[in-house]
Amino acid sequence: MAKDAIGIVDLGLEGFSIAKILAENLKKEKIVYVTDLTYESHLNVTDNEIGEIVKRCVGGLAAHNPKLVIVASGIIVERAASVILDLVVPSVNIVETLIDYANSKYEQKNMVLLAKEVLLEANLFQRNLKYNRLYQIPSDELDEVVKAGMTKTSRSFNAVFESFKTVMKKPVDLVIAATPGLSTLETEMREYLDFQEVTNLGMIYFERLSGGRLVNLNARGRGGFFVYSTLPKKEFKKYPGVKDCKFKYRQIESKEGSGFDAGKDQ
Repeated sequence: MAKDAIGIVDLGLEGFSIAKILAENLKKEKIVYVTDLTYESHLNVTDNEIGEIVKRCVGGLAAHNPKLVIVASGIIVERAASVILDLVVPSVNIVETLIDYANSKYEQKNMVLLAKEVLLEANLFQRNLKYNRLYQIPSDELDEVVKAGMTKTSRSFNAVFESFKTVMKKPVDLVIAATPGLSTLETEMREYLDFQEVTNLGMIYFERLSGGRLVNLNARGRGGFFVYSTLPKKEFKKYPGVKDCKFKYRQIESKEGSGFDAGKDQ
């Protein structure tokens, strides 16, 4: 059987913007986005449980016969690395992708690294980036602004102002947005900082896929956008950035539930 889908595995909704951009631009591809939304935060969830969650999500992709898996959560990279290494399907993750992108286009330049505090502490990016100067900014509050759909509001401008205080008036070439959705705060960032680019992971993956750098794309046929999560569809569609998208949806069971075989596409 020929390999078919491009799968995106997530914890939370950080990577939905990647799936959305790929679905909008790769009409002949089947894009399958899978996420577990059982927990608001994974800080107090054990590594073993995170690993089991990721295994269930990856296992559910099998029905779509994936040719590539995109790991869209830095938490997965940090705390479930063994699950990624065990994948039999080719995979890429956002940490390695951002490092490669920054080093190939902005080597020995000045960079801002926007990442959750737990990822900054894990040193996932810093040890492999090739920079002149690297300014590290925790993105936890900015992530909450994006999650709440509050971009281009007084809250978002104030949050960016407070976060960027330490780098204002400093020369910066690249802003690395370790959470994919942070690129939606570009307008606010440019209000307080002069830089060339903020990374947009959805477009980075689209350009690499369309350029044949990751897998062979379908030359014909109809694709589709499929979403699986642990929430009822009505709840899932309430999230900013989600409600205006069209996709086939299926609710999956969390933890030891019956998983991807339960229910019907909606």
